[in-house]
Amino acid sequence: SVRAEVRAGAVVLVLEAPHQRHSGVASVTITSPGSGYTVLPTVTFSGGGGSGAAALAAATVASVSVTSPGSGYTAAPTVSFSGGGGSGAAATATAAPGSVASVTMGDVGISYTASSTVTLSAAPPGGTTATAAIDTLIDQVLHIDRLNGGSGYTSVPTITITGGGGSGATATAVMSYGRVYKFTVLTEGSGYTSVPTVTVSGGGGGSGAIGVATGPGGIFSVRVTNAGSGYTTAPTVTFSTEGHDADATAALGPVTSVTVTNQGRGYTSPPAVTFAGGSGTGAAATATLGTTVTSVTVTDPGRGYTAAPTVTFSGGGGSGAAATAALTAPRGNARSDNLYYGRQALYGKQLLVRIVDD
Repeated sequence: SVRAEVRAGAVVLVLEAPHQRHSGVASVTITSPGSGYTVLPTVTFSGGGGSGAAALAAATVASVSVTSPGSGYTAAPTVSFSGGGGSGAAATATAAPGSVASVTMGDVGISYTASSTVTLSAAPPGGTTATAAIDTLIDQVLHIDRLNGGSGYTSVPTITITGGGGSGATATAVMSYGRVYKFTVLTEGSGYTSVPTVTVSGGGGGSGAIGVATGPGGIFSVRVTNAGSGYTTAPTVTFSTEGHDADATAALGPVTSVTVTNQGRGYTSPPAVTFAGGSGTGAAATATLGTTVTSVTVTDPGRGYTAAPTVTFSGGGGSGAAATAALTAPRGNARSDNLYYGRQALYGKQLLVRIVDD
């Protein structure tokens, strides 16, 4: 608006230009957390006359799953959380110093079958004997042992691998002074349930080289089926006699569980879980966020909003989350004291113009 005032004999023309108050999004308040979210939903702002506002949905740490028990823990390790954009989560671990954490293979052996068994020595009186099972048998040709290098070879002989119930294994010979120095497996094949036969042929008249395949029927891994209790030293591991030459060692002291004592807040992705102390090593775990939206973190307030925009949640596999946005406080009235003088006449008087930005 424009108004005229007479000041000191001059006509003062006052121009009033009201300033429209524009704001950004300051915060978002959850009015309904929803449920069933397997991942955090996308947050969208609409309306309000502005643009550019962005935010991330956040949740709390609901649970922690042990993915590797580790071994050697004589006391429960400390659990800490890092990353994920949130804070405040806390948890406690439970360890079982007298229980079997794992069985680690040394020599995988040969000729074991699906019916082969593994046994752990008995726990002391008052304890519970641990049990384990063969988890994975090797069905590939991993290596060919040279039993005899032969003699008289003037060229590299052909190596053929047959039988054993599998296919695809190939190998070649490395020569030295007319003898087979070693065998090199080129492809390991698969599906071998018993040891295949290795045949050496050709080679320019040489003879006598002998190789034996290893790998099929070897024990790749053993899983603990019952950790037992009361062990003061690691039990002895023995295997049944269908095969031979396998050996393994057991380790005590696994981390058995992690209990969340404080779910924290503001996590936009699962934080990393770290174990420290307790004299053991190797424990690992993953955190899982809750299935409800507990908060929203504004990452960009946007600009130009004259009213609070509508907040919408989409995706994430859940439903029902709702929230309201609040704008930043508008800036105080700005009033210009600049005077603009015009050298034009208004009814014979000098024109003095004051701009008021309200």
